[in-house]
Amino acid sequence: MYFDKATLAQILAVTHDPRHIDLRRIAVMDTLVGVFSAIHAVNKGLELVDGRRFPAYHDIDVGEPIYIVAAPRSGTTFFHRLMSLDPTFATFTLFQTIFPSITASEVAEKVMASRGPISKITDKVTNTIDEGSFGGWEGMHDTGLDQDEEDEAIWALFLATPAVLLLLPFPERFEHLRFVDRLPDEKKQRIVDGYRECLQRRLHRHPGKTLLMKNVLLPGRYELVTRAAPRARFVHIVRHPYEAIASSLSLFTLPWTVMAREAYGPTEKTLDFANLLIDYYRFFYERERESLARADGRFVSLQYRDLVAEPLTSLKKVYSSFDLPFDAGLESRFGAELSKSADFKSTHDYSLEGFGLTREYIAERLGDVMDYYGFER
Repeated sequence: MYFDKATLAQILAVTHDPRHIDLRRIAVMDTLVGVFSAIHAVNKGLELVDGRRFPAYHDIDVGEPIYIVAAPRSGTTFFHRLMSLDPTFATFTLFQTIFPSITASEVAEKVMASRGPISKITDKVTNTIDEGSFGGWEGMHDTGLDQDEEDEAIWALFLATPAVLLLLPFPERFEHLRFVDRLPDEKKQRIVDGYRECLQRRLHRHPGKTLLMKNVLLPGRYELVTRAAPRARFVHIVRHPYEAIASSLSLFTLPWTVMAREAYGPTEKTLDFANLLIDYYRFFYERERESLARADGRFVSLQYRDLVAEPLTSLKKVYSSFDLPFDAGLESRFGAELSKSADFKSTHDYSLEGFGLTREYIAERLGDVMDYYGFER
């Protein structure tokens, strides 16, 4: 699996920069770099095993995967996990994005199915990792190693993601990660090849199925994704930017309370992250309009408020737009799941003002986008 050595060197340089030494940040980042290196070593070995055991996976057509995209905090997780109830789709769990090989998935499934001593130990280790790594996001974005999840970990392993800013909020040092589509051609091609292979390996485990993906940071790598999967389709969920940007800042800057306390709150670092989210909003808006102009049926747009109010209607719109079969059995399955989640209420509390932003600031930059989707300024 490819990763950008120059970005890794930059991560270490920023972590140990004497101009802003923080011993806690150094300890966390050095540990993470060690874990990152170990995961890459394991994945490299598993890729070699895959090549010997399953050489034909390279020939698999990735088909027409469906990506659920949006600004962060716009219902992508809810909609992705709902659509994943359809057995015609194949998804990635978080574990499978960290270890995307065929062999890793095969071994993990056998261990969990055995329900023996190794399985019990694995359960305890997994629960410990989930609580230690994701416990702080409970009620805001519940996740875990065995949960269906977006493919961000794959991009993190490539070191081709602005998510680095969640741990190291020094945007001036990682400008190249805001839009990785702008990387040099040689690097982009290696990423495209590596990403396509991850999709092919997943489909090898689920022949005949359609990949169902989600990603909220996709604007920065849209070209790479569509080069790896030229017939990809997109469900674009649109939430009012006043709400989505405030919620995103509240969630994504939470690690700064540990990693860079001076950056948390109404700071220049926060403003820079907000501007990245604004850029991503405009990117989705422009791609959707281009798709409509071409009448290529590549984008389906959903309003977040409609998704919350009538999720089944939103599902039917997507299925109809992409000519997907939607029978009574599937509707019953969706309905049963929706009835279980009807009383869910997020514990996430946020406001623009808490991060030094105003509605006027966002409307000045996204006014035409807001008008297009019918959002009040």
